[in-house]
Amino acid sequence: MAVRALVIDDEKIVRERLAGMLLALGYEVAKAASARQGLWLLESESYDLALTDASLPELDGWIVARIVRVRWPGVRVLLVTGDGESVELTGESAKLIDGIIRRPFALNHIAATLDGALRRPVVSAGVG
Repeated sequence: MAVRALVIDDEKIVRERLAGMLLALGYEVAKAASARQGLWLLESESYDLALTDASLPELDGWIVARIVRVRWPGVRVLLVTGDGESVELTGESAKLIDGIIRRPFALNHIAATLDGALRRPVVSAGVG
């Protein structure tokens, strides 16, 4: 059974490009144009991965990550960042997210990051 991934990004071109790369890697992919739509999809269906833009307009990626971690602790959360955004997977961020995908996208980096995220142990919902 294929791994199910949800891509949450308000920029259509970014959302479509990332979804296309995930499809090429063999993932089943759903797409959401906003944090609220993404959370609704997570409520409605089962996903293994949620890839969320760090800088969504209403609820940013960090808020999405907190909600996912508490409500769906088995879903791995990856933060998608753009050029110039500095995010490290240490300390508190390591409790919220399972990986970082940086733009511009590189297929081999995405594949390795997703593989690493899926191998990480599930983090408990007790985040600050």
